[in-house]
Amino acid sequence: MSVEANKDFVRRYFAADLKEFQEIVAKNKLDEWYAPGFMSHTSTGDNNLSGYIQTMSALFNAFPDYKFDVQDLVGENDKVVARYILSGTHNSPYMGIPASGKKIKVDGVLILKFSAGKLAELWAVTDLLGLMRQIGAIPSKAPKK
Repeated sequence: MSVEANKDFVRRYFAADLKEFQEIVAKNKLDEWYAPGFMSHTSTGDNNLSGYIQTMSALFNAFPDYKFDVQDLVGENDKVVARYILSGTHNSPYMGIPASGKKIKVDGVLILKFSAGKLAELWAVTDLLGLMRQIGAIPSKAPKK
């Protein structure tokens, strides 16, 4: 596929809402988006497709009104780099942190590798420290001495 086709895929991928994501998972239509042998690489570790879906499901369930706002897309050969802002409301537990009801805005960067028009691999860098601060899990400022 062309770089532009890959960028269009990324735009659709980021635009998918929770209902669409859950439907694809529930109907086992993951092969429409993900290539065989898909792998994700994040600061919390590497995951196959099953692990990635669990991670994303936890995020989407905790922030059911989530929205990815793509800021930049850069593509070359079989890769697209996306800089985005994730926003949403912390309405369910996330990573052991009870729902806070707080709104979040978190920066992130994804590098997505394609094979035959599907996601084959991705590398994600997300501001998890900023996220944890925004939901109250970590103080946003060091305590005064």
